[in-house]
Amino acid sequence: MQQYEGLKQNALSYIDNTLKKENNIDEILITGHSLGGAVAALLGVLVSERYSESVTRVVTFGSPTPGNIEFQRLFNSRKYF
Repeated sequence: MQQYEGLKQNALSYIDNTLKKENNIDEILITGHSLGGAVAALLGVLVSERYSESVTRVVTFGSPTPGNIEFQRLFNSRKYF
């Protein structure tokens, strides 16, 4: 969780700034490997809720399963591909 919390605000600020500068972005891709993949999954849910006008895609490689059963249901209820 520390890695996620440490990255979350920087990632959201970066996305906010990029979307303000570029009007033609319709997809946000979040990817990660290993622990970064678990962080990407957590961030993907947050980003898809915050920027619902953009398609959010999450691609992970060799990632542990993050979250509890409620998180898994929330993640699986969204389309990230």
